[in-house]
Amino acid sequence: MRIEDVQAIDIHSHFGPPHGGERETVITDRSAEKLLRSMKKANIAVSVNSSWYGLVPEGSGYSVRGNAQCLSDAEKHPEIYMWAIVDPHEPETFRQAEELLKHPKVLGLKIHPQLHGYRLMDEGEQLFSFASAHGAPVLGHAGMEGCMPADYGFFAGRFPDVPVIAAHLGCGFDPAPYIRALEENKAGNLYTDTSSAASIASDLLEFAVSRIGCGRILFGTDSQSYFSPCQRARIDKADLTDAEKLAILRGNALRLFPQLA
Repeated sequence: MRIEDVQAIDIHSHFGPPHGGERETVITDRSAEKLLRSMKKANIAVSVNSSWYGLVPEGSGYSVRGNAQCLSDAEKHPEIYMWAIVDPHEPETFRQAEELLKHPKVLGLKIHPQLHGYRLMDEGEQLFSFASAHGAPVLGHAGMEGCMPADYGFFAGRFPDVPVIAAHLGCGFDPAPYIRALEENKAGNLYTDTSSAASIASDLLEFAVSRIGCGRILFGTDSQSYFSPCQRARIDKADLTDAEKLAILRGNALRLFPQLA
């Protein structure tokens, strides 16, 4: 089988409208139906999403409704799974997440310190204690001030039972902070994903794999911010072995989430 024929698992995606106007965007359709069309073009079998409504534009108070909207669409489409957004500024998200995590379409928790306006080092104890208590993996926006990979590495060390995905490998076109964080993670519970515009940088992915291996890198597109087939082609055409590509495209995700098989 050609690697292009492998059905990928996209661990980091979004759909749904924003809760207000978006700046500097030409995207007019963020529907689940458009997401499914993009998935088909990129040969993505499963997409794990968090609600755009709960995140964009910046600000708190919209995640409860966003989570509900996301689940409604996920229940209609077998290809769509979701992350439950939790926001320290919106306490109701924690009560909602307790129920959502019981749903077979909800794989874990999504956090976004940048858009929700907090520093991970200030709120992480609450967030990761909650994740640990409920057996929930965490996918978090990373690579920016207040939510660097080292911050995720700190809490991955504090809570070794929680799989932690520091998203956007190479955010800022520098993979070094991600590589250091994963190298220093002794419990093996810290991961990253490819859902960054930086993934197009020549040799960035290959360099990361040469340093930390392929076992803790997950495929993510950040759809619909980016064009999914471009993110897929970056893996298919990478200067890596087919075994490494297969691990990134779906194998690593299946180890964390065997129900996606």
